[in-house]
Amino acid sequence: MPKHERSTGGAAFYQVYETRDRRHIVLAGQEPKFIRNLLGALKRDDLIPLCLRGPGPHQQPVIAFLAETFGRMSAAEAEKLMGETGAGFTPAAKSTPPPPPAPPPTSAAPATTEPAPAQGE
Repeated sequence: MPKHERSTGGAAFYQVYETRDRRHIVLAGQEPKFIRNLLGALKRDDLIPLCLRGPGPHQQPVIAFLAETFGRMSAAEAEKLMGETGAGFTPAAKSTPPPPPAPPPTSAAPATTEPAPAQGE
């Protein structure tokens, strides 16, 4: 399986990025207009040609830049930026932590079937 195709991590605009508040932004629009709008708004026009070449290891600098950029933003800030640029994205649903594990069963003393000793014995 190729390691740097669109759905296997090779496309910067087809990734999940974590925000400062541990939420996630999912980029899912590789169209040139989305690439130009977002990278232009972030003042990184120099990265646009890497994305326009299609998926591949050459996009790693873009992935690193976007991961760092979104990592400094809250989810609300990232969503605002994405909305302003018109880039293809969706906020990931907020995950809830799993419930705590159930307590281990308690071991009760085994029941006895012998009669209690008579008083005075």
